[in-house]
Amino acid sequence: MNLRNLIFLLVLGSSLLIVLTTLSTAYHVQREALINGTLEDNQLYASRLAKTLEHYLQDAQHALDYMASRMDGAAKDPLPVREATRQLQQQNYYFNSVFRVDATGHVISIWPGHLQYLESQRLDSPGNTAALTRQQPLITPPYMSNAGNLIVQMSCPIRDALGHYLGYLGGSIYLHDSPLQRLIDQQPFQNGAYVYVVSTQGQLIYHPEPQRIGEFVPQNPVVQQLMQGKSGSQRLINTRGIDMLAGYVALPSLGWGIVVQRPTKCTLTSLDTLMQHVIDHTAPLFIVVLLPLLLGLAHFISRPLRQLADNSLNLDSNSCIQKLQAVSGWYYEAQRMKQALLQGIQAIHVQIQQLKVDANQDVLTGLSNRRGLELALNTLTASGQGFSAIALDIDFFKQVNDAYGHTRGDQVLQDIAQIMRLQAKGKDTLCRTGGEEFLILLPQTSLTDACTLAEQLRHEVETCPLIPGHPLSISLGVASYASSSTSPEQTLMQADQALYTAKRTGRNRVVCTPAEPDHPIS
Repeated sequence: MNLRNLIFLLVLGSSLLIVLTTLSTAYHVQREALINGTLEDNQLYASRLAKTLEHYLQDAQHALDYMASRMDGAAKDPLPVREATRQLQQQNYYFNSVFRVDATGHVISIWPGHLQYLESQRLDSPGNTAALTRQQPLITPPYMSNAGNLIVQMSCPIRDALGHYLGYLGGSIYLHDSPLQRLIDQQPFQNGAYVYVVSTQGQLIYHPEPQRIGEFVPQNPVVQQLMQGKSGSQRLINTRGIDMLAGYVALPSLGWGIVVQRPTKCTLTSLDTLMQHVIDHTAPLFIVVLLPLLLGLAHFISRPLRQLADNSLNLDSNSCIQKLQAVSGWYYEAQRMKQALLQGIQAIHVQIQQLKVDANQDVLTGLSNRRGLELALNTLTASGQGFSAIALDIDFFKQVNDAYGHTRGDQVLQDIAQIMRLQAKGKDTLCRTGGEEFLILLPQTSLTDACTLAEQLRHEVETCPLIPGHPLSISLGVASYASSSTSPEQTLMQADQALYTAKRTGRNRVVCTPAEPDHPIS
């Protein structure tokens, strides 16, 4: 995997993420708008249909009232009654059947003609019982009639001039085949929307699937709201597990509820189609235009770094510098890398040649030896960097070898080297210059910071029980190189002289040689 491919994949992934996020956000916003709009439309349509049904049933009730008012005292004259029931049933088209019942519940007259076998019989039905008991205009909940039809019954009481109750005039509306059903069927529902009517007992009064009329559905969330007399709209899963968007209106005066609903899937079909068209038109543009553009951009950005990386494999080549100088570092990172390579290439050549001659590491401690010290010093001199040097020596180390042996003494040297590693920074050079003598080169470090580090080393060795029961200490000398008037070698000599001063003045201390005030560490 190279940088060009990484940049290409990163930009491509970001672009795809932005496009997908935008499309997803737009889809969800439009989706919510469609759902909310459909819910509002369904509730509005349910309200309009409820008003239509109320007017229809009010007209039917008025027709019953008018005809009942003309039947005052006519119960002993059956022919006019039969004519009145026939006219009401055939001329108004509100009812499937019309019947005149006396105060005892017996049928005086009924129309249409095929039901006249019920005349003189006492009706045994919930509608008849409710009409005789309440003796006022009413509409019954759905029930099964004597003729085997699922109906709702409307009735209007008949009284004589003195107000005595003479019975009632009733009309039945078949729920499976009635003018009410034909009225609802005429509504222009589209795109999967449909309406159903339910009673406050949770029984279907009307449904576009006739076999479901009379079914009880109280578990439906919308029906539960209607049974409580509430109107509104909501998204729900109906009794058949279909996701629906329903608007509903309660009719307390009738004890009915009107529901207009539409499958959510049908509502979102247009949005899905629209999103598919967007994707179909966007994908070719993305492939034909954006992909080549992203690939070219990735190549243009990665080219300088790729050239620098290729040339860095041949730093020992004589033409390496010319090739690096020819690289166009047109942005910050590439330019800085180019400069770093050019500045370091000569030092790298020196290091390569030196490593081929001899190793520069002390075998016992793993620190640099004198040859490594010289190499590090040459590198610092070539780069023009200032530095500080810390020379240190283990106090009375001969006593350790005499008391515990050279093996234990070697362990002490290794422990001192480890303490130096823990206290130093990664850019510092740690050297073992003699038996128990060490040197630390600190690039771009001021005399003050070097003295602070030296004191930390002294304190760490003093407090660390390298040999239980035998405290050890070190003496340190510090000097700094910061100008051309003093050579790096002289700086090391100054550090050694400061070390000897520390030993002469009592050991276990740090002596610093002041830097030249006019030439601070760079």
